[in-house]
Amino acid sequence: GDLDPFGLLYLMEQENLSVQQAGKILMSKGGILGISGTSGDFRDIEERMDKGDKRSELAFKTFVYNVKRYIGEYLAALNGADCIVFTAGAGEHSARLRKAILENMENLGIVLDEGKNDASPTEGVISHDESRIKLAVIPTNEEIVVASEVKRYLEQKRSTK
Repeated sequence: GDLDPFGLLYLMEQENLSVQQAGKILMSKGGILGISGTSGDFRDIEERMDKGDKRSELAFKTFVYNVKRYIGEYLAALNGADCIVFTAGAGEHSARLRKAILENMENLGIVLDEGKNDASPTEGVISHDESRIKLAVIPTNEEIVVASEVKRYLEQKRSTK
């Protein structure tokens, strides 16, 4: 999501927070976790939504809105796209989230095949044949990605010594 930097500066000033304290608040109480009040994990959020939890519903809807907005922004900036890929955590495992994000996007050439999406593929194309922009689910191993980034960082750090 987005954060107004002046809002953060105001909060830091009003609460006399250090950069480290403000960072800790953002990491532990911000985003989807902050909105839902319980979890940043979409499995938990969807489960709580099904039980009528309004804050979880708000977190879900806020996330969906923001992803839709980013898709629109990128399509405008890039003058279209060949494919939109859902990966990692919620993007890879939540057909419900993918459906909510892709609803009412037909005017942008994005048409979800609900049957393919509901089959919850762990990998594959989920776009309808009429979709101008392909939609795909591609798994990722987040631990490998993090380990690779740490390795790259350490190698760069060593080479600058």
